[in-house]
Amino acid sequence: MVKVVDGRKIAREMKEKIKIEIEKFESKGFRKPRIANIWFEGSKESELFLKLKEKVCREVGAKIDSFSFQPQAKRFDDTGFVR
Repeated sequence: MVKVVDGRKIAREMKEKIKIEIEKFESKGFRKPRIANIWFEGSKESELFLKLKEKVCREVGAKIDSFSFQPQAKRFDDTGFVR
């Protein structure tokens, strides 16, 4: 027997639950959750994925920081930044 799953409905329900949890978290005096993305420029797939993550974060009320680097950057220094 095949069960049909409505992925968009599930995603909407998950986003709503996360949004409510973030609102509860903030009402208790905590800061909004923050997501940090570190990515290398030049990949169209990475850019699309990043844009989708940013959209979801805005929808649920989380903050997002993105740090992009040139593809030739390969090594992190002691501060955590790519050289």
